Amino acid sequence: MWRLAPGDGPAWRSTLPSVAARHRSGCRNRAERRHRTDGLAAPRDAAFLADGQSVVASSVGVAKHDVDVQVQRFNSDGSLASTSAAFDYSGATAIDPARDSAGAVAVQANGQAVVGGSHFLSTSVFGLGRVNQDGTLDSAFGTGGTLTTSFNGDEGVGALAIQPDGKIIAVGFSENNATGQVFIALARYNP
Repeated sequence: MWRLAPGDGPAWRSTLPSVAARHRSGCRNRAERRHRTDGLAAPRDAAFLADGQSVVASSVGVAKHDVDVQVQRFNSDGSLASTSAAFDYSGATAIDPARDSAGAVAVQANGQAVVGGSHFLSTSVFGLGRVNQDGTLDSAFGTGGTLTTSFNGDEGVGALAIQPDGKIIAVGFSENNATGQVFIALARYNP
């Protein structure tokens, strides 16, 4: 988790870049690489809230060939507020050979975190999950808190936005497996 130096206050929020550049290691920045200690979790995106809390979406290795998604919420002092159980976008509850990734996270006005990425099991589809503030999946979203969307065969979410009416915008890529053409993929979901 990223922590502020003593004396840093709200001014740091206005200096954050709108898009984080990736370091040559594949991490968004050196701090991410330094704080990855167990080798199993890889933070992919974070959202910073007005009250000082932050929400981090990670890809987590739960077993050989099974990677799931996990959402953690941190208090303004860096302490852990809540952690979701690792989950598949497909809704699978047992060990499976799918590789789910966290590509983006956004927080709705009611505090629920929406995470998007991809669900790969021979082909890749858009995957979304919605997590309550206490770390549980929102059972009113999709099927048991998750959903998938397929366009051409190989897709992934890279950015999320929440509209003022609560609708979720997911942007990413879609590759046609037959032709190899890659397109921008855009989907809007009801709240």
